[in-house]
Order: sequence, then C-alpha cells, then structure tokens
Amino acid sequence: MAMVFIMVGKNDKPIYELEHSNDRNAPGEGQLQFIIHAALDVVDEMLWKNQTMFLKTVDQYKNLQVSAFVSAGNIKFMLLHPQKSEDAIKGFFTEAHELYLKVLMNPFYEANTPIESKVFDERMRSLLQKKLL
Repeated sequence: MAMVFIMVGKNDKPIYELEHSNDRNAPGEGQLQFIIHAALDVVDEMLWKNQTMFLKTVDQYKNLQVSAFVSAGNIKFMLLHPQKSEDAIKGFFTEAHELYLKVLMNPFYEANTPIESKVFDERMRSLLQKKLL
C-alpha cells in the first residue's frame, strides 16, 4: 500500500511531505510525487466551486485516489491513498490541520517555509498509522 501526504503553501511550494509504502508493486517514488502534484490544478479549480475545507476525492490514478483539504490560510493538504472511508480521510486531515496550527503558533516558525521539526514529523507518522493503516 502506497500513501503520500503533502502540505502545499502559497505559490504551490511544498512545505511538508510524508511518504509511506510497503508495496513492492507500487509506482516509484517519482511517479507518486508526480500524481499528487498533478492534482494541484484540480484543487485550485475546486476551491472556486466549494465553500468547505474538505474537498474529498479530487483525482484518481488506477487504484489510488487523491483527497484534499484546504485550510483557511490556503494551505493545501493532499493525500494520495488507496480506497479508504471518507470519514477516516476527513479525520486524518482534521488532526493534521490541528498539528499544523500548533506549528504555526511557534514564534520561531515562519509561515510558508518547510516544516523541519522532528516532533511534527513523528506526530504525522503516528497519525498516519493510527487513522489510515
């Protein structure tokens, strides 16, 4: 099973990436990144049509889906995943957003810059395990 989670800031600049794969038949790392980044245009289009933060499934590639969530500060949370329940995906995004807000409250973090905190990374990996695996 292959999953990729990214957070994209202003000007489509990635600020955090997390990849989990335990499937030898999954597409290569570069291909997974390409699939999820290609869905950014779809997310931008859907922002004009939806008033909600959780955009659900925005794109699909073979048996993988791309789901998206957009924060009030226009940070795009995107997850490339196999078929999962919508409630589990929404719960994951909600908790990931809460973790991001805690990073934003740190006076030493500058918004829209890469998140390099090891604690944040550990908590995101734990969240992925808890909610989606």
